[in-house]
Amino acid sequence: MRGRKGRCLFLGLLFLLFLAIPSGDSKAASKVFDIVVKDGYSTQKIGMYYGKTPYGYQGYFAEKSVITVNPKSRKVTFSVKNTGSRYGNFHFQHSTLRPTDEPKANLFSYTDHGRTRAFFFTVKKVTASRMSRITVIDASGKSQKKYSLQGKKKVAIRCTITSDREPEIYVEIRNQKKQTVYKRKIKSALDKSLVLWWDGTASRKNEAGLKAGQKLAAGNYTIVVNATVKCGKKTFVTEKKKKIQLVKNLKTK
Repeated sequence: MRGRKGRCLFLGLLFLLFLAIPSGDSKAASKVFDIVVKDGYSTQKIGMYYGKTPYGYQGYFAEKSVITVNPKSRKVTFSVKNTGSRYGNFHFQHSTLRPTDEPKANLFSYTDHGRTRAFFFTVKKVTASRMSRITVIDASGKSQKKYSLQGKKKVAIRCTITSDREPEIYVEIRNQKKQTVYKRKIKSALDKSLVLWWDGTASRKNEAGLKAGQKLAAGNYTIVVNATVKCGKKTFVTEKKKKIQLVKNLKTK
C-alpha cells in the first residue's frame, strides 16, 4: 500500500514538473520573480528564470534548487517577490519549514497566464563537508607503500569533497616534526574531485625553513587535506590524513 501511494505521489509530482517546462524557441534566460527565503539570520533571494536552462532545454528554473540555511536556524519562511502581473497564485507546500541536517522537500507552484507551473526546492542546514579517503598513486596509476620522487617524478594526491556551500580547501604535507613543508590552496567547488600532482618539493614559506622547490629528504610524511565551510559565525572543518614514505630509490624486480 505504501509503495503504491509513493508511486502515485511520484507520478503526480512528475506531472507538475512537466507543466513547468513550456515549449518554444530557445532564448536567453531572464528573471521572472524572486523566491525570498529567511532563516532568522539572513535573507536569501533566489531568482526564478525563464529561458534556456542549464540542461539545455527551454523552461522555467531557479538559480539554485538546494537551499542551505544557518545551522542554528529553527524556522525557515518562504515568500515571493513579484513585480509583474503575469505570474500569480504562488503557493508553497510549506510556507514555514523547520530545517534539519537532512534535506527537506518543499514543492512550490504558481500560475503563468492561468497555467500551473511547479518547482521543487530542498532545504537543509549547513553541515561540514563530506570527504573521501585520500589516495596516492604514481605516474603508472599504482598505489605504493613507498615512493621515489627523485628527478621529475610525481605522485597524484586524490580526494573527493562534497559541501553544502563553497569550502576553502588546503592540501598540506607535514614532516615527522609536524612541520608543514608543503601547502597549497585548492580552487574549490561545491562538489570537488581533487587531484593534485606533487613532485616531492617544499613550498614557499614552509615551517621547516626549506628553500622553495627543494626536494624533501627521504622519510615519513603526512598528507593533510582540510576543507573549511563558514556560515555566519559558525565554522565547520573537515580533515583527512594519509601517511606517505619517500625514499631515494625504489628497488624494482
